[in-house]
Amino acid sequence: SVMQDAQIQKKRTEEALVRLEDSMAEVRRLNHQIEFVLGATKTRMCIFDAEMKIHYIDPEGQNIYGDPGEKNYSEYFGDNPDLTRNYPVEDAFKSKKTVVFEKVLPKEDNRPVLATAVPYQDGNGQWLIAEINVDLSQRKQIETELKSARDAAEAANRAKSLFLANMSHELRTPLNAIIGFSQILSTQEKNRKKAHYIDSIHTSGNVLLSLINDILDLSKIKSGELKLRIDGYSIEDLEHSITRAFTTLLADTDITYAVDIDPAVPQTIHTDYMKVWQIVQNVISNAVKFTHSGSIQVKVTNSTYKPICQNGFGADANMIAIAISDTGIGIQSGHHTKIFDAFKQADRSISRRYGGAGLGLSIARNLCEYLGGRITV
Repeated sequence: SVMQDAQIQKKRTEEALVRLEDSMAEVRRLNHQIEFVLGATKTRMCIFDAEMKIHYIDPEGQNIYGDPGEKNYSEYFGDNPDLTRNYPVEDAFKSKKTVVFEKVLPKEDNRPVLATAVPYQDGNGQWLIAEINVDLSQRKQIETELKSARDAAEAANRAKSLFLANMSHELRTPLNAIIGFSQILSTQEKNRKKAHYIDSIHTSGNVLLSLINDILDLSKIKSGELKLRIDGYSIEDLEHSITRAFTTLLADTDITYAVDIDPAVPQTIHTDYMKVWQIVQNVISNAVKFTHSGSIQVKVTNSTYKPICQNGFGADANMIAIAISDTGIGIQSGHHTKIFDAFKQADRSISRRYGGAGLGLSIARNLCEYLGGRITV
């Protein structure tokens, strides 16, 4: 009976040893695969404790750095005692949560890596960190190339805008002479046919000058040449300017207008008045152009909107809202964004009928954003 029990125990032990050998073989196979993947992807893996003593380093890492022996983390990887000072893995030990951060490997030509520190407890209950470092060299190179390409594109765009600004300025000088002399000739010419031709020259010259001025304004904004002149202005100045614009634009029409300024709006506003007026003038001109009958209304109120950029304004600066509405032909919802792009208009048939180059609202949007605001439909 005793011999039979011994034989049974021996058989069980042998079976357990076979299973153990199979398990160990599987562990070695998985370990080999993991180490192969780590080496192929230039990924480093090490395990260390709260004292920064290294418990494990992957074979490829050992080929580069050697046997860690009794060295701690900073001695082994960088010969730099400061490497562990305020090191992010301290947060992983404290919070017992995974921490992800970027660092460089000094002994590998400062190769950039993305480090993931994963805290866990071993079989004895000791807290350890498994740190996995993934190579970022290629990504950093791509980021550098993209930044260089973006900088080159921005420089080219600024050069283009500067060129347009200079050309626009050079074109305005002879054009002003053409407009001025054609105006003088139109008052002196008695022949009706010739006077009509001169008027056509004068009108076409003004249209071209307006277009050149728009391009000049747009190119100044794009090239960063636009300068703001911030000062204090009375809200009444804005009201009077709007009224004058309506008086001029609505002459000989049946369209009525109203300007309503909320009493809560501060009496003095600090901004670049000419830029604000240019925005309002552009939008009012559009309202008049596309309204055949009815009314146009301007409302000025306080706004809770916050500036999108500083440009001389504080981040908590108070904003005002200027709303311009009309009873004109309207704008389809699908075109609400499109109309603010340069040289874009809602509909070609409408642009042929009403004219314009499609720059007014683009300039208005850029000026609004330059002043920390926004313009929407």
